[in-house]
Amino acid sequence: MRIYKVDYLLQGVFLQPGRHQVAFRFQPMAFRIGLALTMFAFVGTSVLLAGCLYRERRGKEGDGPPEEETFRR
Repeated sequence: MRIYKVDYLLQGVFLQPGRHQVAFRFQPMAFRIGLALTMFAFVGTSVLLAGCLYRERRGKEGDGPPEEETFRR
């Protein structure tokens, strides 16, 4: 089916009389690549943030008050 330019901005197709459903799909490769890179960056940032939070909490668990034996010298 051939797609025609309509009113310099839109797209159209010729159809026979009757009931039809026409759907145009715009799926550029650049959009797919951009989406994949965005998802990769989001997952990577989430993993780094989770790792930083884990290290920070793990470090604070051992930062309690010193035991009495430390002061007996």
